Amino acid sequence: MADLNEKCSEEFKNDFKRANELGSWVIPILNQYLEFGRIIQTEHLNESLARLLDKKSGIDGVYIDKDGDVSGVAIRIQECECKDWGTFTQRYSRTTGTITEYWKRRKQLYEKSEQCFYPHYTVHVYANKRENVIYGGGICFTRDLYDVIRRYEPLERHFRAKNQLVYLDMNESDGNKFVVIKRSALLKYQKLILEIPYSDKNMRVKECDFSKMTQAKEIYSTAGM
Repeated sequence: MADLNEKCSEEFKNDFKRANELGSWVIPILNQYLEFGRIIQTEHLNESLARLLDKKSGIDGVYIDKDGDVSGVAIRIQECECKDWGTFTQRYSRTTGTITEYWKRRKQLYEKSEQCFYPHYTVHVYANKRENVIYGGGICFTRDLYDVIRRYEPLERHFRAKNQLVYLDMNESDGNKFVVIKRSALLKYQKLILEIPYSDKNMRVKECDFSKMTQAKEIYSTAGM
């Protein structure tokens, strides 16, 4: 048991360190797209508080709106070589047995929402730090994300069913499973706040089709982001 706890702790430390490294680069770019506020990375808070918020509540940053109100933000930055995969993902299970964000968030949202901190917003970005490029991403309310996931439960029934809008997948390298939620699923149910376009280190936005963002823009304006 001690070995397992030590391994789980090491996993968290590695995840925390890498997330901070990526977040310090990506968050300033994200803030360019937020009209009514900005995100501050928890790395800039007291380290013990930042670790507590991350490990226990899944909060990687705080969003401060134009009125000064503060909300928690979960930020997932997925490194990739060349494309935006058009999805949100949530860790579902680890082979080590460590409880994952999927089960933590589910409990926070549906059992203890009035008794605990949890990320009000979820951000998922595909990026390449070496090339200083963001390929794309999305922002939504965390509860909306999980409300969409629940429509497809039990998830085991949709294992690697990539034709579905929501399905369960697995990393071949380590056997860890994760939930894939296509951004098109959030658009379908009008739950996507903002779709983040391609941008490079000079903040140039690549030409792309914004027509699919019509619904998202409408929700974005009412969400106060």
